[in-house]
Amino acid sequence: MNLLRRAHELKTKAAVFSVALTCIAPFSNALAGDHEVEYLNRNTSVAVDLSTVKSSRGTVVYAYLFNRGSAKQTVYYRVGWFDASGKESSQRDAWTSTILHPYQRETVQVVAPVVDTVDYKFHVSIGKSLDPATWTSKSGN
Repeated sequence: MNLLRRAHELKTKAAVFSVALTCIAPFSNALAGDHEVEYLNRNTSVAVDLSTVKSSRGTVVYAYLFNRGSAKQTVYYRVGWFDASGKESSQRDAWTSTILHPYQRETVQVVAPVVDTVDYKFHVSIGKSLDPATWTSKSGN
């Protein structure tokens, strides 16, 4: 009985967090600057919110990932970095993945490869890696 009660409490807390994140997310990105999340295949069960910190190490991005659904999701992400002129750096991050279990939250931290980075775009793909090195052909070759 205790386990069922705890599961219900966690599900309720996850639902409350999901509603709060949905209400806050559109405003938090505006406060942080023009940074944006680019969903390469939209999946409404995964929410992403961003915050940025400038430090002596350069720009640090914190992405808050939340699986609002009842199914496990594999989230692939990378960051495109931009300089003051708006040009994208050639040092684009490689795709990285993480698994989010139902109602799980996770924070990922990404540090800009160069100190003079002024902007970024956070690319997200749910369930499919967009890195050609991980693709396999249907014939198995």
